Amino acid sequence: MERDKEVEEEIWNKFTTDAKALIVDSPILERAKIEYYSGDEAKWWNPPEIDEVKIRFEGGHETFYLERKNEQVSWREDQDLVFNFCKTNRKEYDGLVTATLLLAKHHLGERIDVNSDGRLDEWKNGAWDDVPSGYELVQNVIGLWNAELALKEIFSEEKESLSSLFK
Repeated sequence: MERDKEVEEEIWNKFTTDAKALIVDSPILERAKIEYYSGDEAKWWNPPEIDEVKIRFEGGHETFYLERKNEQVSWREDQDLVFNFCKTNRKEYDGLVTATLLLAKHHLGERIDVNSDGRLDEWKNGAWDDVPSGYELVQNVIGLWNAELALKEIFSEEKESLSSLFK
């Protein structure tokens, strides 16, 4: 996202409404809480936060965090685009991360560029036989057509940006 640009309130509210439907009470996050945040690690668990300024959730590796208004970190202040990432180590919550990014692309459109180390088939099919992929999860919120469109936009942008490197 461009630095110091705030997503319009109406768009952000639609995005966070869908994100809440996806994330709040997610059995994936409940399993992660039990598996990765028990005993001494429990102090690191924070429940998901989805509000007027951010979307944030834990899943066992790095915290997913997306802000309505991204401010640039000092070491990148000469850059116009704010760069954020979340490594999931392919843990189960990877599906929620990719689903949330699909929601972001659906609602924020050109305001956000989404890239991934994951391949298209991983986004579409997921990494586990018994766990829905992010693509499958997001269909329950925005429907098949919108999920497919968001997925195509993410991976077509990636192809375009990669091909420009080789010109």
